[in-house]
Amino acid sequence: MKTIKRILATSLSLRGLAAAALVLGASAQASHAAVTTDPSLGSSFTWDLVGSGAGEHGLAFITFTSDGNFHGYQMLAATPPPTNSASSGRGVTIGRNNGNPPGRNGGGGTNAATQILFGFGPVNGTWGYDSTGKKIIGTLNELVQVSSVVTNYLASTNTVTLVNSQTFETTNVDVVFTNGQATAIVSIDWPHPPPGFTQIYSVDNTHITTAIGSVQTLDTVNFTATASGTKSLTMVCNLGGGKINYHGVPAPSGTTVDLTGDWLGKRRINGSPVTEFFTLTSFQVDNPFPFASDFPDVAEFQNVYFTSNGASDTTTFIGVAMLSQGKNIGFTFKDSDGILRAVIGTLKPTKFGPTAKTKGIEEPLTPINFSATLQ
Repeated sequence: MKTIKRILATSLSLRGLAAAALVLGASAQASHAAVTTDPSLGSSFTWDLVGSGAGEHGLAFITFTSDGNFHGYQMLAATPPPTNSASSGRGVTIGRNNGNPPGRNGGGGTNAATQILFGFGPVNGTWGYDSTGKKIIGTLNELVQVSSVVTNYLASTNTVTLVNSQTFETTNVDVVFTNGQATAIVSIDWPHPPPGFTQIYSVDNTHITTAIGSVQTLDTVNFTATASGTKSLTMVCNLGGGKINYHGVPAPSGTTVDLTGDWLGKRRINGSPVTEFFTLTSFQVDNPFPFASDFPDVAEFQNVYFTSNGASDTTTFIGVAMLSQGKNIGFTFKDSDGILRAVIGTLKPTKFGPTAKTKGIEEPLTPINFSATLQ
């Protein structure tokens, strides 16, 4: 079965926007709609957004254009659900939702799905005004990257060597697999040691192919927003099981705090600390593979960074960092074993250097705390 996974997908492709990401995008788009009524602002406007609610926290940079479209990038962290929930895949969980109506945090009925969406990815969509011309409204499809590996077993004949568990003598047999058959059971009657015995073997089909699932539409989100000129934006997104409230201010024209350099981090998971090292580089300086094809316009946005050399004594990792107005910061990392984690918090000056204090979630449903200091 395919599982749904958001952000930092295969090879850190980070494509395939999660629902929450799009939600933030929606909020941003709305803000631009309001400000483009002023011809002096030109044909586009970028907002810096921070959101929370329904167990989620997010950061986003969104550019809205006068043709009714928007695009940008967003990072989302989440609060893990109760421990009696079960995971259906990375970035998404299945649990009880107390009869919430259909939506991202609901699905109708006590066994409906609750989607825990987190990570980093691009956002895009459209916006407009309501009939009064005062409220910004919108509806957008929420997309996620279905990125679980699907294994296809092929029809084949495999020659395998079977070993007598008592005398260690061997014999070669041909095992025939049908299309889609993953394993086969083989029975051997060994004559030794006398009087002989029967041994059962399970043989795996080694002739396989794998594939990554495609992007699928999950849900639609309705939102309303108001903007106070070019000063601020507020927006409310209805997600079925709850609401997310967003606040936006104009995106900075330059770097608020330069995050470039070597970082020392400490991740605490289940009470155990892990020391990590990584280097951040601005996307405006470089856009390394495989990011280039997934984030073709990321250099348009200030304060978005990447790392390709993260390491600890337990794993290596790659990822992205976002800084919002110098106060809110987020990290999304993908470990070498495919585990995804996303955290959001604050960045403050200290005598040791700018220090981030964040928290969030690690796959499948583990809460984590992460602090890091720019050396």
